[in-house]
Amino acid sequence: SSTVSLSASQKIAIYPNVQPNSNFGYGIAASTNGDWLYVGEPTTNSVYVYKYSNVAPAEAIRVGDGSQTSFSYPTGASGSANDIKVYVNGVLKIPNYDYIKTPGQDIITFDVAPTASDTINLIYEPYYVEVNRITTDDPDAFGFGTSVSTNYDGSVVIVGAANSTVNTTSAYANGGKTYVFDRTAEIFVANGKIGRAHV
Repeated sequence: SSTVSLSASQKIAIYPNVQPNSNFGYGIAASTNGDWLYVGEPTTNSVYVYKYSNVAPAEAIRVGDGSQTSFSYPTGASGSANDIKVYVNGVLKIPNYDYIKTPGQDIITFDVAPTASDTINLIYEPYYVEVNRITTDDPDAFGFGTSVSTNYDGSVVIVGAANSTVNTTSAYANGGKTYVFDRTAEIFVANGKIGRAHV
């Protein structure tokens, strides 16, 4: 286990495919030990899985010249565009939207060059990295990820789908279901599902 200390401005996790009405973050749970973070996105029946990465912090300040679009990572930093926080004149930029990681290199590249004298701050610090996604193949699931809960070490994840149809002797629309998953390494195995209908 690890001790996790987060400042108010620290980036926790960045959703890789920002889109309208995704409902990312509708349900959220963190393990008590701080190692695991689960974020529900009921619109796509998904729960995103993040693991805490306690990296050695590094920071670099670059200055724009109006034409340069690529800037190197801080010394010792590595990973994807999601793994680096980038500020331009104090404004946090969105990875894979405002900038990308140059393939095969520890360099970020902006779509539009920062203007002359812009201050570009690249920060590499402990963060949650996306490692997996929990989905369901239940055709009656609806709103999977509306609620999410986990235990002390994040090894068990319970996912609620409040608007799911429950099929017993009859079909009950919006009866709701709960799904239980066990984590083995970073693979999630369904333990079973519980459906309850109120008649």
